Amino acid sequence: KGAGTHVHKIQTMAMASTGDTGCECINQTDTLSSIAGVRPCTTPNGENGAFGSGGFCVPISYGTNCLLHDMLHDPNCQNRLNSPELNGFATSSPHMSRYCFQAWCYVDRDKCKRDSSQEVLASDYFFSSNDASHTSLFYSYTTCNSSAQDWLDYQDAKARLDNDVLGGISLYVTIPAFYQTPYYYKTNNTGGTEMGDEYYNDSVPFEGLYMDFMQDLMRISDGDIKNITYTHTSKSSIKRHPSSTFTAAVQDIKNGIVDMSASAFWITNQRLKMAAFTVPLM
Repeated sequence: KGAGTHVHKIQTMAMASTGDTGCECINQTDTLSSIAGVRPCTTPNGENGAFGSGGFCVPISYGTNCLLHDMLHDPNCQNRLNSPELNGFATSSPHMSRYCFQAWCYVDRDKCKRDSSQEVLASDYFFSSNDASHTSLFYSYTTCNSSAQDWLDYQDAKARLDNDVLGGISLYVTIPAFYQTPYYYKTNNTGGTEMGDEYYNDSVPFEGLYMDFMQDLMRISDGDIKNITYTHTSKSSIKRHPSSTFTAAVQDIKNGIVDMSASAFWITNQRLKMAAFTVPLM
C-alpha cells in the first residue's frame, strides 16, 4: 500500500504472469471503477482506487495479474502487524501473515471451471455476502502457482471474531457430476439422459424432481429466494476428489463459487467440515 523502497523491492520480486492456460487472469478495472464511483479513494501512490472491506484503499488495477497483491496493498502485510487473535497464522516473522507471500489474480469463474482444473474462489472483499453483486468477482491462487490455504485460514480465524449473518440472495446451485434420473439430469443431444458434454454446458437446463422441489421452495419462500441458477461442479473440485463427485460438489460450496448443492448426499465427517446440510428430505 505504501510507496517505500520495501514495496518496490517486493514488486520487482513478484512474478507478474497472466495465469495458467484455461484460467487466465482478467482485468477487473471496470468493476473496481464502478465501486470507486461509490467509495472513491486515492492510494498513497496517488492512484485512483476503491475502499475494500478492510477499510483501506486499493488501486482499480488491483488483482489484474499474478502478483503479491496483499503484500503490496494490505496493511496487515505493509505494516507487518496482526491482531493478536490471528497471530496463529503468521509466518516465521511474528508480525507477517503467510498469505502476504502468495500471488493471486481475478479470473473468469465460468471459463476456469469449464476449461481448467484451477481452483476458483468467490470474493466478498468489496461487497457484503448478502449483496448479489459480490458474485461478479472471483479469484484464483493456483492459476498463479500459489496456494489459497493461508488466506482461507486467515479468513476462517477472522470469521470467528465476526457476526456475519447471511441474508437472502439468489442461489447459485451446483449439481454433482452423476445423473440420478428422475431426480436430476440433463437431456443430451440424442434425447437420452446419459451424462456427456452437456453436463458442463450451463445453457442446457437440469430437469427432474429436485428442480421441481426447489421451484416450489422458491415459490413458498414469498420472495426470500429470488432466483435459482443451476450449474455443474468445477473440474478443479472433481480433480481434487476423484473418488466422489458428491464431495467435489461440497468442495465448490466451501470454495464459495456456489451457494449450495442439490442432491442426495451421505453426510460424512469430511463433508460436514466443508459445509452445513439441511434436514434430510426423505
